[in-house]
Amino acid sequence: MAVLSPLIRLAFRAGQEKEISPRELRISVIGSVVGIIVVSLSCCVPGIYTDYLFFENLTFASVFTTQLFFRWGLFFGAGFVAFIIFKLGSLLILKTVAPFIDENDRGHHQGIFGLVPTVVSAVLAVIFAIVAMSQWQNILWYLNQVPAGTMDPIFQKDISFYLYSLPVYQFFSNILLLIFGILIFAALITFWAYDDALKSGYRSRYDDYDWRNPEREARKEKAQKAETIRAKFWGQAMPIVSFLGIGLFGALIWKTCLAPYGLLTAHHGAVFGAGYVDINVRLIAYKVFIAVLALAILVLIVNCIWRKWKPAVFSLSGVVAIWMIATLIIPACWQAWSVEPSGATKEIPYLEHNIQFTRQAYGLAGIEKQEFEIMPLTEEALVKNQLTLDNIRIWDWRALQASYTQYQRLGAPFYEFPDIDIDRYVVNGHYRQVMLSARELEQKDIPPQAQTWANLNLVYTHGYGFVLNTVNEFLAGGAPKFLVKDIPPKSQVPEIEVSRPEIYFGDLTRDPVFVKTGQKEFDYPGGETCIYQEAGGVALGSGLRKFMFGWRFNELNILISEHLEADTQVLYYRNIQERLEKIAPFLRYDKDDYLIAEKGRLYYIVDAYTVSSEYPYSEPYNGINYIRNSVKAVIDAYTGKVDFYIFDGTDPIIKTIQKTFPALFKSKSEMPDYLLKHIRYPEDLLSLQARVYSIYHMTDAQAFYEKQEAWEIAKENYGHGGAAQEVLPYFVIIKLAGENKEEFLQMIPLTPKGRDNLVAWMADRCDGQHYAKALVYEFTKQSLVLGTLQFESLVDQNPEMSAQFTLWGQSGSEVIRGNTLVIPVEQSLIYVEPVYLKSTQKSQMPTLTKVIVATQKETGAEIVGLDKSSQAVRVEWGDTFEEALRKVMGTKSVITPPTPVVSVPQESTPAELTPAGSEQTVDSLVKQANYYFAEYQRLTGEGKLIEAAQALEKLKGILGALAELTK
Repeated sequence: MAVLSPLIRLAFRAGQEKEISPRELRISVIGSVVGIIVVSLSCCVPGIYTDYLFFENLTFASVFTTQLFFRWGLFFGAGFVAFIIFKLGSLLILKTVAPFIDENDRGHHQGIFGLVPTVVSAVLAVIFAIVAMSQWQNILWYLNQVPAGTMDPIFQKDISFYLYSLPVYQFFSNILLLIFGILIFAALITFWAYDDALKSGYRSRYDDYDWRNPEREARKEKAQKAETIRAKFWGQAMPIVSFLGIGLFGALIWKTCLAPYGLLTAHHGAVFGAGYVDINVRLIAYKVFIAVLALAILVLIVNCIWRKWKPAVFSLSGVVAIWMIATLIIPACWQAWSVEPSGATKEIPYLEHNIQFTRQAYGLAGIEKQEFEIMPLTEEALVKNQLTLDNIRIWDWRALQASYTQYQRLGAPFYEFPDIDIDRYVVNGHYRQVMLSARELEQKDIPPQAQTWANLNLVYTHGYGFVLNTVNEFLAGGAPKFLVKDIPPKSQVPEIEVSRPEIYFGDLTRDPVFVKTGQKEFDYPGGETCIYQEAGGVALGSGLRKFMFGWRFNELNILISEHLEADTQVLYYRNIQERLEKIAPFLRYDKDDYLIAEKGRLYYIVDAYTVSSEYPYSEPYNGINYIRNSVKAVIDAYTGKVDFYIFDGTDPIIKTIQKTFPALFKSKSEMPDYLLKHIRYPEDLLSLQARVYSIYHMTDAQAFYEKQEAWEIAKENYGHGGAAQEVLPYFVIIKLAGENKEEFLQMIPLTPKGRDNLVAWMADRCDGQHYAKALVYEFTKQSLVLGTLQFESLVDQNPEMSAQFTLWGQSGSEVIRGNTLVIPVEQSLIYVEPVYLKSTQKSQMPTLTKVIVATQKETGAEIVGLDKSSQAVRVEWGDTFEEALRKVMGTKSVITPPTPVVSVPQESTPAELTPAGSEQTVDSLVKQANYYFAEYQRLTGEGKLIEAAQALEKLKGILGALAELTK
């Protein structure tokens, strides 16, 4: 309130009806404005200063200063220019009015004429400065643009013109239009207000002219005088209006000159981008409109001498009329009466541009397309592709997340597993697909009585370790078979040992913490306290620096706490997404960051995209029409160190960004090999590319126009009674045709639009030199390939499965059907879907109950409606994937997994139990039977009927094995 005290005192004096001089009014307003500016800037200083320290600590100080100086330079530069323009414009307007004000009133208006234009101009200048500041990225890219090397097909301009130059030109042309529009509006309002004051003061033509009124002649004389003054006034005002109109029409000419280029990113007909009407009608219309605007400017120039209303009104009316007729009505009529009746004939050349540039913009131009002739699955193919079978994902992420929480919280309610990631590691010499998650600390789950400032900021500072398991192995009780687990981390794989398991930066680390303090940190339950060992944070320091942090975080304890020392470090911007967006806000980040463990440390890898909505002739999806996964960001979970690696050096946008911020990026060749082997293709990008390719696989313009061969992403019924949803991309380890070894890739199935059978599958490779190479395997026209929804329909029609689902539902269990995976094995497909049961009790987690497997024996028959006995499609289920596959193949033994699925007893079972799948003896089977019978009795007594039924099923299997062994 102190900064407003001059205005408050002024208002108090006005309330006492004391006269306020113009000088006092001016001083009070200016003093208050200056005070507001000073206070606002002082509030910004702590944030700016501590942000600079943050960037400096990461060795990105130049990135911060470039952004800071350019943004604020734009603010003050644009604000100054806008203030000068509005100030001069307002003075010009008021100077026109001033000579016509009565001499007795000039003193009264003098303060208003001096102060009001200044205040209004300042307010408008601040608004325009903020708008200009918001465009800092576009203007910065414009100044540092790098040519793309690709020309548009219409105007033969480099694509960089559309990405960088055109948006800036359009912005400034719109700003000019707005400025002149505001000035014209202000001029007309001011002039009309004064004109109304003249009429009201002299009561000119509205006076009573009754001949009996003795003052009739005097009033008539006053009315005539008023009319004379008004005529003279408008004679002075019209040049001002005409001058501002010239500026407005000039800005319109600039905007219209840019309009043809905007057609390449517009949608007016069958084509996104310039179509037949755009090229043959709208371009001519723009030229006509420019000529009309030029003529209107000439009229207004002459009108500065004529000083008449009619030329100005006719000019404006003519411009509006021609604009509507030439750019709206005629093109619409031409489209409806000439183009649409002819079908695709006139649009074909422009459809070809749309197809070509859309495929370029989404990275589909170099896609490798192969024919996939579906063949029946053979035992020989299974034997040759053992590694693929060993890596089929059975674990559903929801069930796994619940299992992590159940088994690996280790009694600490504040540990959470925020996300399940998928990766690949070499495990005991075998290439294995794994699932893993970080054990992060969620401060909100700390007991309320322990949520003191010291605990939240000094003690509970980090999560600890991670858990990792293969994608298809279960213990007998339904728990994952962990390869890495517990605290401190215990690893069964020497290559995945972690010596620095603390997680100070992650998905749940939202608030700042202080390390290297006088207060020891909580490390993990049952463990000793710890002290942060590296220089990942910003030194707190003392004096002014410490004061700045206290002000920035609005926390007095930072200034008075006895635990904070000069060498204390502040860790802030600890959330992965927040940290990256702070450092490089001009990149768009994938929300699914993933954890890796290498060289004894934990890292997060985040895919970063360069995007645009200005790529010519490219169809937009989700607000963008150009995307590249140009950058991989790597964050150390302990120190918060961030590295940005450029993975697509051909991207014109990342070239421009790198030119602007050279200190920010490293090349792909600089990424260590131990990180490079974990790079994977982004799921979101493959989903987007699949959606685009579903339409843009049609490269023939006529076929594209008719959309008869359009595809869509396959659908599945996911979860419990859920509606059909698109299949999400999933990772597999398979051997592609022509390759001599298996590789990690991501794939997604596609169906014809409106139908359920598969038509193709799309994949992006992830390993080594093949990274980011896109593949599409299209099934032959003669094949009718089972789709994911058709597979689920067959499951629902299967009498045994349907009856069991109903029985489970009636017993109070929730049946959860996991993701449907379609796995290519040589020239065949295997369909896999896990089935989980979950008790209605909140504390119960989903447990794997069955695995459904199907394969297609024939491809020429109708698929939907076939039951499991059909020779075309065979659908079976079993307690394990191997059992279900054996049933599908009709053999006793097809494969022998290196580690059996749903076989190894849970750790809570007696240690002497022999794992199922190893060589069984009568003694071992008897021990297992006794154990599961005891489990059945215990669970029945506790009312856990679902778990009891599962134990009984295990018991039946063991008794059957015992019977076979004792024959």
